[in-house]
Amino acid sequence: MLQLLIAVIVLGLLFYGVAKLLGGNQNLSRSTVLWSIIAIAIVLLALTGRLGWLVPLIGAIAALLVRSAQTLAPLLPLLEKIWREHRRKPEAETTGATGGGNGMTRVEALAVLGLSEGATHEEIIAAHRRLMQKVHPDRGGSDYLASQLNKARNILLQ
Repeated sequence: MLQLLIAVIVLGLLFYGVAKLLGGNQNLSRSTVLWSIIAIAIVLLALTGRLGWLVPLIGAIAALLVRSAQTLAPLLPLLEKIWREHRRKPEAETTGATGGGNGMTRVEALAVLGLSEGATHEEIIAAHRRLMQKVHPDRGGSDYLASQLNKARNILLQ
């Protein structure tokens, strides 16, 4: 296996050197070199019959991606809303410059919790609880998302 690794490194360096000579002043990006080395490694593994582990690895990665997408799909509107707000005015969020000292309006709070104007006290509590169960830091969620949900709940319950 060590010999195979050395062969991949040597072939990658040879490819890089030949490309530099043929390319003149053009700079090769790191990603081009990396993908070239990966391609050379896959070809060498296929030629030596040591490629059997790659198929289960690709299957496991695909299953993990599908499972992650199914888990995160209901949270995408909330994540998009919070991301847009964070990107649009990050200094206002950190300094509390948008009034009230918490950086969120009533309309934004309703959008974060997925509610419409006129939501009852019980609906606000239920929406907060449902979303918090998905994004709570103790369950692997984000501190930022949990704090945004708490801010929205506090604004709407005032």
